[in-house]
Amino acid sequence: MRRPASLRVTPLSRLGAEITGISLRASLANGPVAAQVRQALDEHGLLLFRGQSDLKPEHHVELGSWFGTVFPLPPRFQHPRAPHANVLRMSNAAAEGLVGVGTTGWHMDGLSYATPFGVALLHIAQVPRRGPTLFLPLHPLVETMRRQQPGWWERLSMRCGTGAAAVHHPLLFTHARNRDRLGVCLGKTSGLVRDRGTAQERTLGEAEAAAALAKLDAHVAAHAEAHCYAHEWRAGDTLVDPNPNPNQG
Repeated sequence: MRRPASLRVTPLSRLGAEITGISLRASLANGPVAAQVRQALDEHGLLLFRGQSDLKPEHHVELGSWFGTVFPLPPRFQHPRAPHANVLRMSNAAAEGLVGVGTTGWHMDGLSYATPFGVALLHIAQVPRRGPTLFLPLHPLVETMRRQQPGWWERLSMRCGTGAAAVHHPLLFTHARNRDRLGVCLGKTSGLVRDRGTAQERTLGEAEAAAALAKLDAHVAAHAEAHCYAHEWRAGDTLVDPNPNPNQG
């Protein structure tokens, strides 16, 4: 499929690419542009669109349909100032948006659900003063983990939540859209299970799980120092962040 003449893809430092030459709002009904954006997402792992200040909440939701079914936001995540029922409005000020949503530190979105989110769309309304947002490529991280401890990490699953509401995900997994890419579940881990679904299944004890997570944290810290992309926000920025989740259909 030929790329529209105006659409340009320029790799960012370390991770992702910037897409220029198009307006997202003007392209919402443009099937070829949507297909090229999806292709670029799979190739580069993170997409940046600058200067999209005319992208309104309803357009933000429509843009989400380029990548699949839009997640129906639960009422507990709907802030009174949110301009659309399916837009998660976050802020550093409680009067403006939800504060402290999700997990701090490195994480994947939606791990508390049986099927985590496939893509997250981030649109900046007001540029924060707390510094950049960090993004981490997962495939090289997994390669390092597997090389240093062959066959060990693959046997682990993470548990998110407790009791009947708990969900499980394989700690290491194959990317749902890019089958030659690997990922690792980060964030919201309430426990680790070894050999889940087999006769040898067992839940790691607290000390053993803590040691395994400490090893994982050390891998992530070393990898982040060399590979993470720090995004400095500007007004009108829109980021398309692929969540290479383990259970995406």
